[in-house]
Amino acid sequence: TVLNSADDLLSALTEAETSQRGYLLTGDAAFLQPYLAVRDRIGDQLKNLQTVTYLPASRQNLNAIVPLVEAKLAGMARVIDLRKNGDVSAATAAIASGKGKRLMDSIRAEMRSFIQTEESARARYNIEFQVMMRRLFTTIVIASLFMLLLALASAYLIYRESQQRLKNIVHLETEHRLDL
Repeated sequence: TVLNSADDLLSALTEAETSQRGYLLTGDAAFLQPYLAVRDRIGDQLKNLQTVTYLPASRQNLNAIVPLVEAKLAGMARVIDLRKNGDVSAATAAIASGKGKRLMDSIRAEMRSFIQTEESARARYNIEFQVMMRRLFTTIVIASLFMLLLALASAYLIYRESQQRLKNIVHLETEHRLDL
């Protein structure tokens, strides 16, 4: 869930950036729809990611990502406003400055670090789970063998007792016939 949420967040930002550039190039407001959808839900995605993340190192990455995402969204909004006001050259200059690219590169780097931390933790948890499952399996096998030995011992004791009873009955019957 955490890794999927992180991928979704990164994809949403990329989609918003693509939408913003499409609007910048064409001036067609239809290109803004993906940007607007991402802008409206990205805060919830970040909050969701923060609620499902428990590792301190991952939380540090997320804490570093939040202001970067806010700055990226603010920069995209500024470019869109410039384009809406007809100042295409200023919007193009804002994109050409490379600040948005640097922000996105920083977001990607933090997100990669976040994902690596989460994947490492998941790998550790998987190894621990496998070890616990092996222990459980070993315990079940040992308990099953013990129960099987107990059942065999009980069956043997019942057999011996029934044989002894049979011998006693035969002995009593033999004595009774001899007396007769």
